[in-house]
Amino acid sequence: MVTTKHNLVRMSQRGITRKMMDTVIEWGSSSGDKFTINKKLAQEMINEMEQLKKVLLKIKDKGGVTVVIEDDLLITTYNTNSHNKY
Repeated sequence: MVTTKHNLVRMSQRGITRKMMDTVIEWGSSSGDKFTINKKLAQEMINEMEQLKKVLLKIKDKGGVTVVIEDDLLITTYNTNSHNKY
């Protein structure tokens, strides 16, 4: 996305990085032409990510998890590394 000189000046003045702006655009709530992550939403997202991290660490410890789905029906699941042992 192209940025204006005005935006670059305001970013510098306000200590807002490009990564922060990209995060707000990708994950924030939108209203018209504005995107926002307020303090409450930021904390909710942090909590969700902490829970996701816990789940991902468990998956990693198992060597991965595979899920087989067909036509919206959960067929089976298994530890990915156990499938590769044989």
